[in-house]
Amino acid sequence: DGELTCDLPEHVHSETCVTPLEPEEALPDNAFPEELPEGYTEYSYDSEDGLSVLVYAPENAFGGQAVTLKADKLAEDSQGYMDAQANLDAAEDVEYDGFVALDIRFEDEAGTEVEPDAAQGPVYVKLDALALLPESANRASVAVQHHCTEATDPIVAVSAEPEPEPEMDP
Repeated sequence: DGELTCDLPEHVHSETCVTPLEPEEALPDNAFPEELPEGYTEYSYDSEDGLSVLVYAPENAFGGQAVTLKADKLAEDSQGYMDAQANLDAAEDVEYDGFVALDIRFEDEAGTEVEPDAAQGPVYVKLDALALLPESANRASVAVQHHCTEATDPIVAVSAEPEPEPEMDP
């Protein structure tokens, strides 16, 4: 049905729930497609600090209006960052020793945030934010979490695929 559902144990589901998406637990049907699906539009965003976002959304997901994909790293003193941290702390099955909070969104020509129409189909998101992590971060343990902001959120696949480490000659 294209809606992301929260599967965290024993908590009150709200508009700011967090759904962990572990690569080994991701459902194959919801994986980021290898190619742009028919009837979809590709949106991409690349920042100077190394954040890269690729989104596939149904062609009419925004009712025909022109939109732009935007992404920002949230400041640690921002409300969005504090909300993300509170949700991580409340999740009993999540352990972390640091995180990066991002605001990934679509904006119309006036700069107003717009949401894709869930009735049009699923939206797929792939991101590379590893450049935003400290050098000491264990890249193999990085997990992506999606904060739901709408009850009818059409995001079905969020994937973070790290670039392979370069091989060293012995």
